[in-house]
Amino acid sequence: MEIQQLRYFLIVCKYLHITKASEEIHIAQPALSQSIRRLENELGVKLVIKNGRNIKLTPEGELLKDKAQEIISNIDDVPLYLRKYKSDREKSIKILVSSASIFITPHIVEYQIKHPDIKIELFKDTQEGEVDFILTSCLDENKLTKGDFFIKEEINIALPKSMKDKYLDHISLNLLSNEKFLFINKSKPFYFICLEYCMRESFMPKIGFECDSPDVIFSLVKAGLGVAFIPQLTWGSVTEDIYLAKPETPFYRYIVLKKNKPIQDKYHQEFYDFLKGVLDSKPL
Repeated sequence: MEIQQLRYFLIVCKYLHITKASEEIHIAQPALSQSIRRLENELGVKLVIKNGRNIKLTPEGELLKDKAQEIISNIDDVPLYLRKYKSDREKSIKILVSSASIFITPHIVEYQIKHPDIKIELFKDTQEGEVDFILTSCLDENKLTKGDFFIKEEINIALPKSMKDKYLDHISLNLLSNEKFLFINKSKPFYFICLEYCMRESFMPKIGFECDSPDVIFSLVKAGLGVAFIPQLTWGSVTEDIYLAKPETPFYRYIVLKKNKPIQDKYHQEFYDFLKGVLDSKPL
């Protein structure tokens, strides 16, 4: 007995007419009749009998109809069961982290330890279509889209402690025209946020060095090799050898958590809520 035979039999049960059934499944009437007879021979019982121009089911045919519907339903559900099993076995969360990585990654590591059944993948540079969530930043609130979760973070200026007496707590950027600025490199949104802020202030910073590590920037500032824009909290605490001043014109950025695709799984929603909670816990 083949699955296809059962499917054909159920179509016959639907119409109780060989011609109409054969028209629906696009096979010749004799071929469908032969399939039913072969099924009867294999089972050793009569399944259908003539009823004028139509046919009707025998008691055995009625019983097989119920069983066949159950069998076919279970078979049709197999792909869904397998996909669900694969999803449960290989839970995967992909997140692009282009901002606040120093702050957020320890929390993600902690989450991974508590949920070893979930595979979390971090990306710093990838096609957005490949990830589930994006953690990035921007200068303007109007660049946010509906549904984005965000927090606002103040940006300060880091100077060597030796410059504390040279500048006030609030510094006009023009006073720093002779200073070398240390920038995070162009792979990070923060580079362009700082540059855009300077342009709005009609100030062109002398970029003396670019790197991909805030720790390196801290070290260079501490050594008196330049000044830098520093996020208030997401880059971590500064040492006593570094002096933080506020730009005369307040400077803020928005840390943004985006859903890159609709959330369809419980574990994706739980991870998203976890990230929101972590970001929202910081008094920025």
